[in-house]
Amino acid sequence: MGTQNLCDELLERKYGEVVADKKLRTQFHHCLNHMIFEIDGLRFSYEEGHVICIEFPAEFFDQPDFLWNGKLSDARIRKFYESLKSIQRELKNFYVDSLVKPSSTNLRLKLKFPLVRCVERGKYIEDTPIKNIFVKLKDLWSKICYKVIANYKYNVL
Repeated sequence: MGTQNLCDELLERKYGEVVADKKLRTQFHHCLNHMIFEIDGLRFSYEEGHVICIEFPAEFFDQPDFLWNGKLSDARIRKFYESLKSIQRELKNFYVDSLVKPSSTNLRLKLKFPLVRCVERGKYIEDTPIKNIFVKLKDLWSKICYKVIANYKYNVL
């Protein structure tokens, strides 16, 4: 069965059911990356309050926008981090983890997405279909990517 079929099956399930089952949770992470984020090596974790965290792999920073004379540039990495912080203040639907600041010697970046912001008013996150969460996250991720490219000229997302 193909990746798209596995993701399509997952869309009708409720969030509470998916996160309670290890196999479905793994499938959920795979589909998040396949359908929304599309970044190789992305790692997923959770924090209290239904916050999903995505951690970028070190390989993410091996792109021309982060290099100067063929080497990683702290200034370019810092500028990218600060641009995400600025977008965070504007959109207010995600957080850039300030405890995990990337640099040329610490190639880590973590974004946090509170999933309760994907829920209709008066509903519970546990009862929310995965497709609703995907629609909200895809919209938010598209806005983040657009702002990174249009406003800050980074073509990495």
